[in-house]
Amino acid sequence: MRGRACAVVFFLLSAGALHCGARRRPTVPRIPSDMARAPNGEAIHAVAIAVGRGHACARTAEGKVLCWGANTSGQLGDGTRISRPRPVAVAGLDDADMLVTGDEHTCARRARDQSLLCWGQNAHGELGDGTTDGRPTPAVVTDLHAVLSVSAAGHMTCARKPNRYVLCWGEVHEGSAVKAPSPVFGMTETEEVATGALHACARLADPASGRNVRCWGSNRLRQLGVPHLVDRGMPVDVPHLEKVTQLAAGREHTCARTEEGSVRCWGGGLRCVPGDWFEGKRVAVKPGAIPGMENVSLVASGADQACAILPDTTVACAREKSATGDRSCVSAPIASLRSVTALALGEEFSCALKRDGTVWCWSKNEPPTPVLQQ
Repeated sequence: MRGRACAVVFFLLSAGALHCGARRRPTVPRIPSDMARAPNGEAIHAVAIAVGRGHACARTAEGKVLCWGANTSGQLGDGTRISRPRPVAVAGLDDADMLVTGDEHTCARRARDQSLLCWGQNAHGELGDGTTDGRPTPAVVTDLHAVLSVSAAGHMTCARKPNRYVLCWGEVHEGSAVKAPSPVFGMTETEEVATGALHACARLADPASGRNVRCWGSNRLRQLGVPHLVDRGMPVDVPHLEKVTQLAAGREHTCARTEEGSVRCWGGGLRCVPGDWFEGKRVAVKPGAIPGMENVSLVASGADQACAILPDTTVACAREKSATGDRSCVSAPIASLRSVTALALGEEFSCALKRDGTVWCWSKNEPPTPVLQQ
């Protein structure tokens, strides 16, 4: 992605050995049901999930974080850089109440003091510890004494403070390395922040105008939702969008859930075009609705995907209408996913959290498979 070195992809053979190869479409890391337990032997019951480029993490009700998958940058947080097909506990973390992942880094908020810990790759300062040194175990984000919420993607991390200001760090624009939290000008009274690979958007409470989404960063594929393909260092209002209740940012697109439960997406990172094309490219010039995604309870974005939880607790994802040149969007169900409460979409694979605490994951070429189950 954006000229980065080819990622190593992991897949399990029937014998259970972990193999590595050049970048390819992987099968989802599978964990046999009798091995799906925490290192201390306790059954895993997840309450939150997050998926990065090639790794995933789950948070338990007790505040533990367990991660699996790629670990070349220490993003699993177990003190090593050894990739794991089975979940391993993040070292020294037993009271997490929030969890997010970027491409190759992970962050969690501690319940006891609302401080933020991050680990993994840090070449762009995405860990926020004032350095560019990678960390295989959690490190405290500097000068950030309390966090209201946190978001991460690519090599960037953003957080909201209790006063609802937004700070970001890492690769906030292409090639940058912002090593400590830096305030985003004009981002006050925020309700939520969503982070893409090189852009971010925030939802604000603005009942008077109804327009309550602002975005900043890269606008190469109109992921900011504004005319002119010019990057914006300062936040800009997203036009043609009102009464948003939730945001989700992908690699180069952004989606929103509206007050009535519809899903509207814009930008050029999706596999389909939810609206008008731009100069012959697969770019939605303005927020466009995804047919079949109505009355949804949650929308999720990641890489080139957008999915939502439907009223019957099943999952549908945006797909091309046909393979005959019509790249408009339709929603397609993901088989065998029911009773879903949360979604996390990555690049190599994606995961869903079910009501019973089990985690099911799938790749573009593989159906959902139980990865963490009791």
